[in-house]
Amino acid sequence: MRHVSRMHKCTVRFFDRRGIERSTEVQAASLYEAACRAWSNFKAVEEIEEESFKTKEFIVEVHQDPKVFHVEMEKLLECGSNVEGGVHETPRVSIG
Repeated sequence: MRHVSRMHKCTVRFFDRRGIERSTEVQAASLYEAACRAWSNFKAVEEIEEESFKTKEFIVEVHQDPKVFHVEMEKLLECGSNVEGGVHETPRVSIG
């Protein structure tokens, strides 16, 4: 079974030879895939097609980076012991 990476929303940009920033939004599972998809979008626009071939780099901004949270076992166990009359109130923690 082949592992497929999660898709991420990305903004890919470059600066043309006049210093004008050009950008597009893509969905991709890797930085290179994002750059390739974006380049395809840039090449489809006649006014910037040639400029996209002249750039030195594409800048990829990933909007959905995974976040890592640590849950302390002691606090988790405290949460589990606060059951009163069969009703369990789970503490709410913002993940955003």
